[in-house]
Amino acid sequence: LDANCQSGAMKEKAAAKANIVTVVANLGLLLATLALGLLAFFSLLEILLFISAQVIVATNDSATRSRYALVTVRNFWLLGGGAVLVGAVIYLLDYFFKHWRERQIQRRYLKVLLVELLIIGLQILIAG
Repeated sequence: LDANCQSGAMKEKAAAKANIVTVVANLGLLLATLALGLLAFFSLLEILLFISAQVIVATNDSATRSRYALVTVRNFWLLGGGAVLVGAVIYLLDYFFKHWRERQIQRRYLKVLLVELLIIGLQILIAG
C-alpha cells in the first residue's frame, strides 16, 4: 500500500511538472502570436499600399491626388484592419484564458503563427 501511495505521489509530481511546461509553452506561443500579429498587420498595410500605389499612379495624372488617395487607403486600413486586429487579440486572449492548461491550443497557436509568417513572407516578396 505504501508503494502505491509513493507511486501516486510521483505521478502527481510528474503531471504537475508537465502542466507547468505546457502552461509556459502556451504563454510563449500566445506572446509570439500577438507580436507577429502586429508585424503581420503592418505587412498587410505595406502590401495594400504597394498595390494601391501601382493602381493609383497608373490611373491618376496628379501627384497630389495620388498622395491623398494613398493616405486615404492607409487610413481606411488602419481603421478597418485595426478593428480586426483588436478583435483577434481579444479572441486570442479569451481563448488562452479559457484553455491555458491544455496542450491542444498549441496547435491552434502554431497555425496562427504559420499564417502570420506567410503574410510577412508575402510582404517581403511583393513589396520588398
